[in-house]
Amino acid sequence: MNVIFHHLAQMTIMKTNAHVSASVESAGVISNPQPRQMRKGRGKTRGFLIQKKRKNNLNGKLEVIIPPDRTIAVGPGANNFVAELSVTVDQNAKHDVKTWKKVSDLAKERIVAHMLDAFEITDTQHTRETILHTANNLYRYRRSRLHDHFKKFATKEERLQNIPEDVTEVEWKFLVDYFDSDPFKRMSARNKINKAKQGINHICGRKSFGAISFEERDAITEKEPNFQKLWEKTHMKNSHCVNDATAELNSKFKKQKRVLMIWTLLLMRPL
Repeated sequence: MNVIFHHLAQMTIMKTNAHVSASVESAGVISNPQPRQMRKGRGKTRGFLIQKKRKNNLNGKLEVIIPPDRTIAVGPGANNFVAELSVTVDQNAKHDVKTWKKVSDLAKERIVAHMLDAFEITDTQHTRETILHTANNLYRYRRSRLHDHFKKFATKEERLQNIPEDVTEVEWKFLVDYFDSDPFKRMSARNKINKAKQGINHICGRKSFGAISFEERDAITEKEPNFQKLWEKTHMKNSHCVNDATAELNSKFKKQKRVLMIWTLLLMRPL
């Protein structure tokens, strides 16, 4: 069952094949990128708390764990990692393109270089892929929030006049046209239908199942947590399922577990 759960958890995360060039220094990339030029509509640069934490460490780096079998940051430093990466993505990845894949390689190199400089992590291909994988999720989350802002206004004129924080006029004009395009509307309609079909809700917020599974595994044996206990932790509050769909699936799991136990006992009986 743990194998099945792990597979399902991995399926929820889009993998990236992005390869970060090793010529960061030759491209003039610095480890602490400066935010893009402030223009009308751009908010204040965030991340001061992380900068303060880095100054308090002798080497200016923060600790975080990136497991070799997961493209996520886990442990006590995971929140710092995501917070710093979120700011770095906002500073470097422009929104005048349709998707994360269209973001320039140079911008992605800057993001990776900064995270390698800010955290105690080994510069490996897996580490770089984890940084870009998480950056992709953060970029898409930010894009979703920008779409929510777009929907607040009825006309194109109103939308163009109400530029959200942290995007330039050029970026916002591109997004207004993109969000109003027929291809985007069709994609958005499909996503809305698919989202409505997801009746099984979890209670872990933005933290991934992979991160929770890692945190709950045995500290000595590193054995993955019991699937039933992990399910209850991520889908139940005070021993109660969060909705009827979750309760129905939880009941099925318990029935399957009882059937497996019965078959195990029968097979263990002497002939």
